[in-house]
Amino acid sequence: NSRFYRRLYRALVDSESPTIDTIQPQAAMQKEIARFRPYQGERINSIEIYRANVFNGNYERRDLRHILNSLHVVTRESKIWRSLLFKEGEPLSAEVFALTEQYLRALSFLSDAHIVVTPSENGPGVDISVFTFDSWSISATIRSVPHSRRYVDLYDNNFVGWGNRLGIRTYVSYKGDKYGGNMLEYSISNLWGSFGDLNLIAGKGYEEHHYGVRWEKPFLLSSDFLGEVVAEDKEYYEMQTLADTM
Repeated sequence: NSRFYRRLYRALVDSESPTIDTIQPQAAMQKEIARFRPYQGERINSIEIYRANVFNGNYERRDLRHILNSLHVVTRESKIWRSLLFKEGEPLSAEVFALTEQYLRALSFLSDAHIVVTPSENGPGVDISVFTFDSWSISATIRSVPHSRRYVDLYDNNFVGWGNRLGIRTYVSYKGDKYGGNMLEYSISNLWGSFGDLNLIAGKGYEEHHYGVRWEKPFLLSSDFLGEVVAEDKEYYEMQTLADTM
């Protein structure tokens, strides 16, 4: 709607914020903090989230961009809410806002993100608009390993819009001398709003079997803590062919 595009224009033109996909250098971080500094301490009255598909626009049904948009599940609004380091009713912190924007841009299932602050029309305080832009999340790779074997990786970095990664690895041998097995991996980012990531893996390959659970908590705010919990069973074994066993 027109309100979306007005606020989007403000995000892209008025704020002059850079587009990045990874953690920003310190100098760029300070520039982002300076952009939010005029609103430091203002009460956050409202927060609105605007989510865009991979290709933002109206396309004909036969257009490849329309087809890809139809196949892609846009990131759920609840996932974006849990990724914010601020909430309604709190005083605005320029450092927290810059860090939140940085955190959103570093997520693998988003291509970009912008936070726009506008003074409230009905009194003191500010209104917040959060714009997120999805990236194409489904991909596949084929890689070769010794002894005429290959494995195929299929993965989705934004499984059904939850922002979680589902990966399936299938080991194949084009000489048919040994069954390779399969490996399943599921990663949950920002579990329950804790900003900790949970990784689950189970399966076997040519030279290993691996079953495990890993939870990692990165350091975001000065009040945060680092943490990691790991429980896994991983074993490597010598790869054999049928010829070796006859």
